[in-house]
Amino acid sequence: LEIHMEKPVQWDVETMVSRQPMLQLVLPGRRIFPHQKSAFRIRAQRALPANLNGKLNTVIVVEPESPVKIADTGNGTFVLNWEHSQPGEYTVRGQLLNADGSIYAETAPEKVIIDARTPYFKIDDKKRVVAGDQRIFPFGLYHVSWTLPPESRNECIDFAAANGYNAAHVSWRTGEDIAPLLKYAGDKGIWLFMEGVNLEKIAAFKDEKRILAWNIKDEPDLGNVDIGSLEKTYEQWLEVDPNHLIFTVLLFPQRFQAYGRIANLVGHDYYPILNGQNKRDISQVYANHARLRKETGDGRAPFAVLQCFGYKNGYGVPTPAEVRNMTYQAVLADTCGILFYAYNDTIFILKNNPELYQLMQELPKEINAITEFLLNGELKMLETGNEGVIAGQWTLGTKVLQIICNSTHQPVTAGVNGKKVELKALEVKVSQWTQGNK
Repeated sequence: LEIHMEKPVQWDVETMVSRQPMLQLVLPGRRIFPHQKSAFRIRAQRALPANLNGKLNTVIVVEPESPVKIADTGNGTFVLNWEHSQPGEYTVRGQLLNADGSIYAETAPEKVIIDARTPYFKIDDKKRVVAGDQRIFPFGLYHVSWTLPPESRNECIDFAAANGYNAAHVSWRTGEDIAPLLKYAGDKGIWLFMEGVNLEKIAAFKDEKRILAWNIKDEPDLGNVDIGSLEKTYEQWLEVDPNHLIFTVLLFPQRFQAYGRIANLVGHDYYPILNGQNKRDISQVYANHARLRKETGDGRAPFAVLQCFGYKNGYGVPTPAEVRNMTYQAVLADTCGILFYAYNDTIFILKNNPELYQLMQELPKEINAITEFLLNGELKMLETGNEGVIAGQWTLGTKVLQIICNSTHQPVTAGVNGKKVELKALEVKVSQWTQGNK
């Protein structure tokens, strides 16, 4: 198994500077559904020569004229409220105005569509997945189904349902009738992430509520897949099927912002455990996913795809303590859900790894016990005085959840809320209490 490294890119600096426009608009999307109408944030990026700084005002113009409220919130961010605008197609452009109101420069028009349809699965303003009118925390396993029989996929769904998972990522094989799969997953209460789809398949199942998300592309950043082409596909899929989320998994953190535009459920598959000595550092799981959350933008949510596999060469099999630790790091990073790779990818088979298999039977009980906090609580990150220790505290009414995670393979001491905390290697402390009763 080869470990792929991102190739360095050589930039022509003079060309970049000369072509950089004075004003660019960055839109969170081009299709606005009812739940997104009140807060559509546009970033206006200015690159002015020094002699023009402070002399030009930035404004946003909507055409045709519509009762849209535009608020300048500072730092180049404008919030558009479309609640009183009729469904249809509009254009948005940015303008740089002189002091007398005349136009100094403007951007090309950007098309946006006000869509009257209400999606069944959507991302809310807290970056949570919503099914109907209920927030959910997707928690499941990958099954790479391309060459495996349906019985193997059903076995994964059985395992998920029996142990408290609610989701599975599966493959739709060419020519396959997936009606039996949908019925089987539906009877077990498992939502499906589907790979191997196209516009025709999506259109045929746009109302199927057991499908949570369509996978548009796995690791497109690794293959340098054209972003514009993927954005076009994303918009086409949303137009045909507003009811399902569109999922991707990204490898490189430095490409989160660019490739995050191709989906509204944006995953990261950081697999840090390799075979060999000193190749088990999992301490960046939190930082990577916190960055993912920050860079996904409005209308999108960060999702964790965590390592639960390994091979004889290349990737190493994680220990139960490492998988559990990575899970809580992803939770502390405020991701909206977690999938584990993998239950079965034809090479790695979970049930052939007894200790890991046992953990994966137990882990959902831990996460289900705190899901109400993850969905509806207010998270505050806590200082620990130790860069290897991550701590956060959720408040939900009078109830409090606190998680303290030692992301290192060494015992450490931390300070949390003024108290000294001793942590064993990879230890995670989870505690709940009611305010006034601790």
